[in-house]
Amino acid sequence: MAHRLAAKDGYDLARCGRCQHTFVMDPPPAEDLARHYEYARDPAAVPDFVFPILRGVVSGFDRVRCTGRLLDVGFGAGAMLRAASELGWEAHGIEIARSAIDAVRAAGIRAELAEGDFLTHPYEPGSFDVVIFDGIVANLRYPLTFFARAREVLRGGGLLYATTPNGRGLSALVLGAEWSACAPPEHLHLFSSRSIAVASRRSGFASTRTYTRGVNPYELLRRFGRGRTTPRGTAVNAALMRTGSGRLVKRAANAVLRATGLGDQLYLEANA
Repeated sequence: MAHRLAAKDGYDLARCGRCQHTFVMDPPPAEDLARHYEYARDPAAVPDFVFPILRGVVSGFDRVRCTGRLLDVGFGAGAMLRAASELGWEAHGIEIARSAIDAVRAAGIRAELAEGDFLTHPYEPGSFDVVIFDGIVANLRYPLTFFARAREVLRGGGLLYATTPNGRGLSALVLGAEWSACAPPEHLHLFSSRSIAVASRRSGFASTRTYTRGVNPYELLRRFGRGRTTPRGTAVNAALMRTGSGRLVKRAANAVLRATGLGDQLYLEANA
């Protein structure tokens, strides 16, 4: 049973008492939501430190590689497509924003791009080894329909890889509705580890694995009056990745966040 949590930006938020899933109770129409995504994100603006991380993620997909075909749904600035194509995948992407497609093509990223709705685009069943939902499931009115469509276009044994803000992570628990990821109407859902696993299983996936990592000290310290002297999350990440000791610190912090499930970012790997 769900209970009302709070109101933010004119929207009522509720949480399921069983799976700890947080959601907007009365989401706006789909045509209103589409306006939030009718802009291009500049591929050149993606920080350099991101690409070694993404190449590591894509390298992990080799365990399910068969056809070599990968689909990134809502690819944004195309960073994951670039990493996949550099590692020899036949990269495909779909976006609702024409401007995003034009920006990725102009950047020279090697990928087959489509404009339109993932739910209705005529991808053949079982045609991909990997489907990626990188940061999009929080934005969807009906996430389960996207999970079900991903299962349909994946071959047996293929992988759905999804990332989304963790509705039961450290920042969510400390900041509540003040957390920046709690942002209706852009974010309509904040999944927990349990709720995203339930969603994938209900959509026909055979097995699921969830884990968390990352935390933004800027928001947490600002909550206690220290945010003005604390670098923002991207700056902290960039600084840590420049040195070997910084990378060790980041790996140690992520190991703790992964073990406790308190990371701000939630990851799902679901096998078809």
